[in-house]
Amino acid sequence: MATDGQAVVIGLSKAHYREDTSIPYCLEVLGNGEVTGYPFRLHNEDGRYIWKNEQLRHRSITQGSLITFKRRPSEGLINPCYTENTGKSLDINTILSQLQFGGSGYKEVVYQGIAEGFPTAKIENLKIYQDVEDEPSPACALISVKEATLEDRKIKFKTLLDEECVLKNNCRSNGGGGVEEVPLPVQVSSSNQCVSNCVLLVKFGSRLESESWDSERQYAVCEAVLISQPGPFALGRRQDRSSLKSYGMNRNPRGKCIIINNSEFQDKAYNRPGAEFDEQALKALFEYLSFDVEIYQNLESRDMRDLVRTIASENHSESDALFVIVMSHGGDHDTILGVDQRNITVEEMMSEFKAARCKTLEGKPKVFIFQVCRGSSSEFLEHERRHIDNTVSRLRGDSTLSRGTSPQEADFLLAFATTPGYYSYRDEDHGTPFIQGQQLIFNFGPHQTLVEVLRKHHQESHLTEMLLEVTRCVVEKAERDGLQSYIQVPSYSNSLRAKLYL
Repeated sequence: MATDGQAVVIGLSKAHYREDTSIPYCLEVLGNGEVTGYPFRLHNEDGRYIWKNEQLRHRSITQGSLITFKRRPSEGLINPCYTENTGKSLDINTILSQLQFGGSGYKEVVYQGIAEGFPTAKIENLKIYQDVEDEPSPACALISVKEATLEDRKIKFKTLLDEECVLKNNCRSNGGGGVEEVPLPVQVSSSNQCVSNCVLLVKFGSRLESESWDSERQYAVCEAVLISQPGPFALGRRQDRSSLKSYGMNRNPRGKCIIINNSEFQDKAYNRPGAEFDEQALKALFEYLSFDVEIYQNLESRDMRDLVRTIASENHSESDALFVIVMSHGGDHDTILGVDQRNITVEEMMSEFKAARCKTLEGKPKVFIFQVCRGSSSEFLEHERRHIDNTVSRLRGDSTLSRGTSPQEADFLLAFATTPGYYSYRDEDHGTPFIQGQQLIFNFGPHQTLVEVLRKHHQESHLTEMLLEVTRCVVEKAERDGLQSYIQVPSYSNSLRAKLYL
């Protein structure tokens, strides 16, 4: 069946007072996995937005489900109707990370409070109401909150505008982000420029909520709730963060992420096919982590020197951190190859950001990630040489670092794709094992290298913990795939003075 697009189910609402029916609410999903637009009610194949729960169970539809839809006319409106369940899902953290405060455009809109989301609505005795003669504006909206608890089957919350409200809770508890009879695990937002970890879908109903209430008013209800809901282990880590020193990471954007990708060299034999996949995955990751991403492609050695000097000379007072990611060929003594076949050393790049030269980054974490070789060795077992010969046409070394560079000043972290003296490998079709393991189009599935580990664990684990997990995943994946011959063990050098949570 032809479809008009894909959407993710962000929540299920109780339909009227019947216990056997629900209303699924969705956000449209673009081809790159981003959510867009305003929430909408998903209609079933019969064109009705009220579903029987058995229909939802039969189609395995729950919060996070990725479905396809077709826009069909119904009751004079063009409504999105369900066509099929793709069997894939979007993590609730991924959805929340893409939400942006409204005000311009038609993309990922969420509001800081009731007054912003519903300009004609009023709050009285903690209830939100709309005069009957006024049309809801809009009918429903996503509202970001910084405190929320469930009390007597009602959601009591405070918005980022410090509005205190109580809403009837129509949220269904089935699915990963459902509301339970416990305080909601909401992390208080430290900045009104950040979407907090709890977002409520608030809607004005077409029916009065109670005969005892004013008959000239419509009252709002909570139809769905999106929660970045950590498990017990993650909650424990969040509590630990208050007692263990960590870098402040509260600004939006967090800072700059500079990506240098050298893939087309003057000597064509040095070209790095497949590097574009790592670039795309890293860009998506650091935008997801609220960094300002700048990409530079195919730089000569002098261009790389000029670039790091320019970045270091900028004012980073409003930044919490800096990431510099370099993908190229490398060699002994931690050198990076420009597309002109000339080298720049890792130490040269780092030195520009020392406190004496870059005052506005003093005391802030500076992270350098290198997807390059650090020499010309590759460990393998002699009896497996035939397997290597059959594979090497696709899996290539980024070779042309053996002593190993270490930071000589505090607040630096260096991450290398491999240990000093060894190759780093790259798949021409998908990218490198260290960065992402395979091509990412949607963030579905267990991609457990740098990109996915940081995306999945950044809220409960600090950076050095996540890098250890990357090492484990890279090595174990090579063993599972029968590539023990290609021993690529990431290595790290760290002078951070506190824990770095992204």
